[in-house]
Amino acid sequence: MPSSAHYTPTSQIAYDQLAATYLCFGVMEALVLRCTHDMKVWRAVVFALFLCDLGTGYAAWAEMGTREFWCPWVWEGRDGVMMGMNWVPLVVRAAFLLGIGIPGLNREEMGIPGEADCTGTGAEDVRF
Repeated sequence: MPSSAHYTPTSQIAYDQLAATYLCFGVMEALVLRCTHDMKVWRAVVFALFLCDLGTGYAAWAEMGTREFWCPWVWEGRDGVMMGMNWVPLVVRAAFLLGIGIPGLNREEMGIPGEADCTGTGAEDVRF
């Protein structure tokens, strides 16, 4: 929580829901991603988590304001911890989605469409 925000017991339900969301993230990463080697599944799950990370970053920006958000030298200790916990996973997930640091995989194996792949409807890839 940014230093500009203050804990209020009446908001406890929001804190509990946020904790449950982080638990869901952990379960998805620990269990779901270990159950498959299909890179399309990995990309879909990591992309969903990436979007959640963006939302968390937006919430921090909305609370802290632009100046405080982009100026780490004015952060308090808990601001640095919060921002690190928000942005480090976002950067790692972005690198994964871009294929950075994954040796030996080509675009097709990563599920990153090439020009030829963008012409169809995509319905032929859906299997249940």
